[in-house]
Amino acid sequence: NPYDLQEVLNYFFNDFITNHNSIISDTFYGINQSIFKCQVCELNCMRSNIQMPLLKYTYENFFFLEFPLDEVSKFVAQNNYGMNMGVNYQNINQVDIMDCFNYNRKQSEMEGYCDRCGLDNAKISSMTQIYSLPPVLMIIFNRGKGLQYDIKINFQPILDLSQIALNCDKIYELQCVIKHLGDNSPTGHFIAYLVIYLVIKNKNLL
Repeated sequence: NPYDLQEVLNYFFNDFITNHNSIISDTFYGINQSIFKCQVCELNCMRSNIQMPLLKYTYENFFFLEFPLDEVSKFVAQNNYGMNMGVNYQNINQVDIMDCFNYNRKQSEMEGYCDRCGLDNAKISSMTQIYSLPPVLMIIFNRGKGLQYDIKINFQPILDLSQIALNCDKIYELQCVIKHLGDNSPTGHFIAYLVIYLVIKNKNLL
């Protein structure tokens, strides 16, 4: 039952332990939680004061987090300057690692089927959040094609993600940065960073 949170969690973890349990998964794997909500149901519930709309849950594991810097730059421009200010997101010359995490949990909209409304093209809002984080966290900053290559990424040597992940009290310490050098022109090699954070202690032990 995708609408029963505990049932979905139990099914996911039982499947994960059965099929994916290893020292690699224990060390590097985190879990994302996605929640889907019908906007039509939500509007009808608000008008009629009935029970809240159905929430559908899914879980998925990840081996690393990858942040598309062009989309993060758009997210920063929209949140800092507003949608109608005529700001070119390509003028954003730096982003912070927390901007990337905040972008990662933004809401999005799509069309889909709603069990309660019976509509095939109901407007569905979805939100993906990090449910839990691994002991070793790998992050890739994806510059993509056509994006300014001189954009700067600020990341801290100590990273507290307790406010980002739903089930996390970890504090990470930066262990290494891997940089791939290449031509800065669009026809050359891309510059990529792989940032690895390692848990130094649980926050509740501080």
